[in-house]
Amino acid sequence: MVKAATIAAELVGTGLKAAFRQPVELVAPGYTRFFNNLTVFDLPDGTWEPERLEVQAVPGEPPFNFATLVEAMKTRGLGRPSTYAAIIQTLFERGYILNVRGNLIPTRHGRTVYAYLVARYKDLISEEFTRELEQAMELIETGRKNYQEFLAELYTRVFRKLAPAGPESR
Repeated sequence: MVKAATIAAELVGTGLKAAFRQPVELVAPGYTRFFNNLTVFDLPDGTWEPERLEVQAVPGEPPFNFATLVEAMKTRGLGRPSTYAAIIQTLFERGYILNVRGNLIPTRHGRTVYAYLVARYKDLISEEFTRELEQAMELIETGRKNYQEFLAELYTRVFRKLAPAGPESR
């Protein structure tokens, strides 16, 4: 058991504030008898100047973990239960995401590829387009849509977007 102090910090002039608890006294050893992984600091009361200040941007939403990503895919109608694991595995294999303490974090490479695709092919990589493809595949699978007609429509739509517009696009 430890006594802990709450340390509050404010970045003057910005309105940014933070607080965290830090062990300051070991009252009873507990698990530390077996694991010596607790650092206790001697923190006098008062105001301190930081030795080093590091400001990081924090995303507004918590990162996905495996379960929340699959749930989001289900909710948004992206993929099928049989493809969720393969989709996530592909993201790992291509270096687009990392697993950091159970959170799926996009890599710089992943963010760069995403920005490139959004800038050039937003309508082809949108969730709506993906849902349309999923629905069309289901209709084809059940025999309610002709796959050759669908592929011709899809080819025309994709080719129109990918075809160079002229010499200036090369």
